Amino acid sequence: MKQTEAVILIGILLTTTSGGCGVIVESPGLSVSPVQQLSPTTSTIITTQTPTATSTLIRTPTHTTTLTSTMPFPPTLPTEEANIRLHELLSNNGNCRLPCLWGITPGESTDQNALDILAPLRGISVYWYYGTHSNYSDGDIEIDYPVDDINYYNFNVVFISESNTIKSIYFWAGAYKAVAEGGALGIYDSKEFGETTNIFSLANILSKYGVPDSIYLSMVHDLNPASLDYSNPFEWVLQYPDQGIFVKYTMKAQLDGEHVIGCPANAEIELRLVRRGESNLPPTGITKTWARDFPPYKSIDKVANMSKEHFHQIFSKAPDQCLVTLASQWPGR
Repeated sequence: MKQTEAVILIGILLTTTSGGCGVIVESPGLSVSPVQQLSPTTSTIITTQTPTATSTLIRTPTHTTTLTSTMPFPPTLPTEEANIRLHELLSNNGNCRLPCLWGITPGESTDQNALDILAPLRGISVYWYYGTHSNYSDGDIEIDYPVDDINYYNFNVVFISESNTIKSIYFWAGAYKAVAEGGALGIYDSKEFGETTNIFSLANILSKYGVPDSIYLSMVHDLNPASLDYSNPFEWVLQYPDQGIFVKYTMKAQLDGEHVIGCPANAEIELRLVRRGESNLPPTGITKTWARDFPPYKSIDKVANMSKEHFHQIFSKAPDQCLVTLASQWPGR
């Protein structure tokens, strides 16, 4: 896919968190270039999300089933019924609020509750596992849902339990394009994927769960032409520790002159869910699950001069908005 530069700047936002003057400008014909002289802590909001290129090469797993428990499983649903059930779960989240996922609630649901929901889908999975160990048990289901001959959506749910009570849940959703030799490319411009996973979109999470306790941004790789041509994920992490909700959105970083643009509308989604009020953040402020993967993360007020309240105000109401930061804020510039 061809990478396209951002073309329309709808709102220039200069926040007052550093003593500056707050200004909002609306002009459909305004381009990115006029803001190149802004200070390093200036943030910019743009709309009309620009289609972005593909991301990193990943594996395409083969169908695997592993069972190390005598826990009774419900019957496997036929393919058509399983796909319908999957769509229902993706559209209504099992009629529950996070940190409950698909009807499975950390701190409340048992292993059997989780298996009753996930095991019927194993007929459409590419990987299915459940096992018990000396002091914990865990389950894992991964589903590749075909869109057409080469494109598919990947969904992954992992749970860990202790004393037959679900302790934590991990959820992943991404759009991919199959390539040669069993690989795949992550796609960040699929409107259909964004609609499929809309219940967990940035706008919906912000609207339903309020202002996050903290917001962190990270560039996975250095900003240089070589990495931008291949893969340069831009990650946004929202943390609600009191609610047991941690969300990460991964999108393609778009480099426009001296600016890095992130558009989260159709981003990959990761959820880490724990019992409400159970998670204690380390001194770094970012949950260990992601902090050890691709450090360093930078808080939204440091990298974009935007308060978490202002971030919530903007992105909870306009799902197609994009965020512009200066490239000098990131490694390799």
